[in-house]
Amino acid sequence: MTEKSTHGSGREQRLSHRRYLDMFHSVELSIGGMPYCYQFKLRDRSEKGMCVLVQESSKIMPYLNIGDILDVKFWPSDKAVPPEKLKTQIRHITKTPTNSSVGHFYVGLMVVETNKP
Repeated sequence: MTEKSTHGSGREQRLSHRRYLDMFHSVELSIGGMPYCYQFKLRDRSEKGMCVLVQESSKIMPYLNIGDILDVKFWPSDKAVPPEKLKTQIRHITKTPTNSSVGHFYVGLMVVETNKP
């Protein structure tokens, strides 16, 4: 799989990504047809925004497609705050560089709809 992405207005999206990265430490993906939920640590990739690292052999990989919008559960850094479900789009799926996590993909995420008015 090669790098694929969709782009929007970079600065505004970057500020939004930073806000979510500051508030949340991980996400939980639950996809129809999958018997399990998958939890991933949120990562900050400066040039691509927020993402998760997914092993190439993970059973969830075939279910992840660029452009898909999922109900993702975001787990806050503050354990006293309950998790929040946010509509989130998969923006890119990028193979990691050969000098880092071999056999993994960065899956870029962008929150497209919040629960707040």
